[in-house]
Amino acid sequence: MPEITGLKMGKSREKRVNVFLDGAFSFSLLADVAVKNGLKVGLELSDSEIDRLQGSDRYQRCFNAAVRYLGYRPRSESEVRQRLLHHGFDVECTEHTIRSLKERGLVDDVEFARFWIENRETFSPRSRRLAGWELRRKGLSLRPVGWPRRTTPPFVAGSAISSYAAVSATTWSGKRLKGHGKNAGNCRVSFPRHYR
Repeated sequence: MPEITGLKMGKSREKRVNVFLDGAFSFSLLADVAVKNGLKVGLELSDSEIDRLQGSDRYQRCFNAAVRYLGYRPRSESEVRQRLLHHGFDVECTEHTIRSLKERGLVDDVEFARFWIENRETFSPRSRRLAGWELRRKGLSLRPVGWPRRTTPPFVAGSAISSYAAVSATTWSGKRLKGHGKNAGNCRVSFPRHYR
């Protein structure tokens, strides 16, 4: 079995440890993975242990990438999955990471939908149809699968999208009148066809 003859810190931005087996560079791991697995000079590693260490490193890099992506704002499960696959992580590692994120409460589609709708109502109001389209683009739906047709889902209840607040969701279709003074804000208000 090969023996660890050296452990050296890498020069990359990530804290990685270069592992030397029998005097030659073999592979590198995240420093956290090396510490968790108790790697030290003189330790012998079998091929299965090396594969396990590299798999653990792959998972940890995938998990770190997902947490970094979630650090900017909440994301849907679909968004996280697409991002990880786009960055070259394999399907098995991606699914394992998403399961871990769900267990820790970092990815929750219902909470994300609630956040997205409240954010839209506050900063950039949209009609129910457009809000539904935005959520579908993010891998969600205003009506979860199996939800009764005539009832409101929990993350939409009480929001302007469910009650359609006329002031926040109107479309400003009129042209401004001449002048920039008191008449500058005059416009016609039109409602989407399905609310007339």
